[in-house]
Amino acid sequence: MGISNGESAFCDAKNYLSKQSWFYGLVIREDIVQFLQKTGDWLCRYTDSHGFMQIVISLKASDNIHEFHVLGFVYIFGSSFGHVPYVAVNGHYYLALTTGRPSRWYIVDWKRNTFSSVHELITYHRVSKLPCGVSLSSAVPRPDWLISSERLKIKRRIGSGNFAEVYAGTMTCILGLNQMLYVDVAIKACRTVENRSERGVIDELTSRVQMFAEAKLMSKFAHRNVIRLYGFACDEPPIKIVMELCPGGSIRNHLEVQQDEIGDAEKIFYAYEAAKGMRYLHHEGCIHRDLAARNCLIGARGNIKISDFGLSKAAAELQGLKFDSKMHMPVRWMAPETLRRHPRFSVKSDVWAFGVLLYEIFNQGEKPWPEVDFCKIVRSIRRCNMPDPPRGTPSSISKLMAVCWAANPMKRPGFSRLCNVLHLLLTTKFRLPPPCQLSIASLDGVVPDNVSFEESTSSKRTVEDSHISYVPRQLKLNEDDLRKFEDDDMSRSATLSTEEKVGPLIKR
Repeated sequence: MGISNGESAFCDAKNYLSKQSWFYGLVIREDIVQFLQKTGDWLCRYTDSHGFMQIVISLKASDNIHEFHVLGFVYIFGSSFGHVPYVAVNGHYYLALTTGRPSRWYIVDWKRNTFSSVHELITYHRVSKLPCGVSLSSAVPRPDWLISSERLKIKRRIGSGNFAEVYAGTMTCILGLNQMLYVDVAIKACRTVENRSERGVIDELTSRVQMFAEAKLMSKFAHRNVIRLYGFACDEPPIKIVMELCPGGSIRNHLEVQQDEIGDAEKIFYAYEAAKGMRYLHHEGCIHRDLAARNCLIGARGNIKISDFGLSKAAAELQGLKFDSKMHMPVRWMAPETLRRHPRFSVKSDVWAFGVLLYEIFNQGEKPWPEVDFCKIVRSIRRCNMPDPPRGTPSSISKLMAVCWAANPMKRPGFSRLCNVLHLLLTTKFRLPPPCQLSIASLDGVVPDNVSFEESTSSKRTVEDSHISYVPRQLKLNEDDLRKFEDDDMSRSATLSTEEKVGPLIKR
């Protein structure tokens, strides 16, 4: 079946736009405002109207941001004409009207000038004013983390969620003239809805908005214990978050497979690595809200990395939050104060979840209450009736779980304190074996790094610990110690070691 003139015309426009630095793809209006700061700033993007894709020019004027929809029109049987929207089908754009001959492009409600191509239209309005009295004088290039889908190659599926599928793949990076680097990546692709009903389109748009918010939040992070964002591809559906690939999978899967083959010291190391990642996120003002063993991944160098920011929010965004029954929340990991009509998510609700993570780590990856009714779980958490520590859990870890599950959020330690306690355990009561003898060394693609393990087990005080002088020599977490551990992390930022902070891995 040949390509119609209509399809060919839009393919030409699509190919032209995809090569332009000022093209933002499917980024929504609310999220392009931050890029348009002064009069004359402009960019181009797609908008989705009931499943039909349209080209939009967003332009900053003195009073507001104006949106100009760019359409073609089609001569049908040589006489009448109709608008040409674009529909996404199976991840590709097509002209909704493919009969007839697309002839001209124009700005909706302003047909004074029509053009033979989108390129010609843009070029003209760089010097000629639009209806708002401003021309396209200053194109705003998209940030580096908005990348082209052409750079991605999907290989195999490695996971799935409520709104997305996760794949292993590669990303092409251009290093110089005729030099390219292929990087292994994880690609989280938003599910497209086959049912193009109003409900289906709204659900897909909601998922797309959530994924963009997730990518935007991740773009701020650079830490060895937090999953790295490489880019966000939204130039065509399905939109995709591109992240570093963690070949070791989740610690939940690893614990389920290895079970008792993993020693207590290595398990404490997993907790310590996760705590460092969480300390960094809180330092950056991020509340994760989904900390669990399934979201702690094993990186290529043996680092444990916090992943899945689909529920994460900046702390300021959680003020006045109301319970949303449509949200898929991880109830078993939620603190009592979050299970009510007006939930209170905070750094301390993440600490509660860390207590559940400790439970999972010492329970061979199995979650608490595996077969218990949902309503009974909620009642137990609200009453702070948490399960007993798994059999064989070291007493020091049992006590740590207990303080993480304190009913009063203010009596839970912050992650700076948790890092110091776990560091103390690893330098006194528990000693890690050499990296090659760790269970994670047996995982394909994982080569534990000597430097990271030496940092964790060294008895020498590091920069990350130097700001706290009252870490107890013996770990006795009673009520007196709780007063010492009462946290002021939000008023005094934790100092992070130079080794923990990392810069961009790939310069685009």
